[in-house]
Amino acid sequence: MGSGPAGARAGRRVAALAALAAALLGGAAWLRTPPAQGPVAGLGARRVVVVGLPHVGLGDLAHMYNAVVQGWINCYGRFYKSMLYPLLRRINEYLVRWARRKYKLLQRHDRRARGWLVRVARRAPKLF
Repeated sequence: MGSGPAGARAGRRVAALAALAAALLGGAAWLRTPPAQGPVAGLGARRVVVVGLPHVGLGDLAHMYNAVVQGWINCYGRFYKSMLYPLLRRINEYLVRWARRKYKLLQRHDRRARGWLVRVARRAPKLF
């Protein structure tokens, strides 16, 4: 959870969901984190995606990570959709960083690299 009002709201939402689950199931329920966002789940996303190296092509990256990312989308999309969007944003950030390392024209231009990623996504929507 974050700090500040948004984090407090999220904490209250989690507590309310835990109480509802306990009432419906007639017993104990998860208390701190929803099932889709265990304490290790967010770390797994960071660890798996960071590995992309500049010498690997975009198609190879897609082939390596599509199954993993699809699993996260299935899990987060079903149980904790609000955490799906930051995860996808993080993946896009990693792809922009990868492109900046791979292509010399994008090295010092963050906005240009983001535009490149948007153009690739429009050109090949099934790549990622």
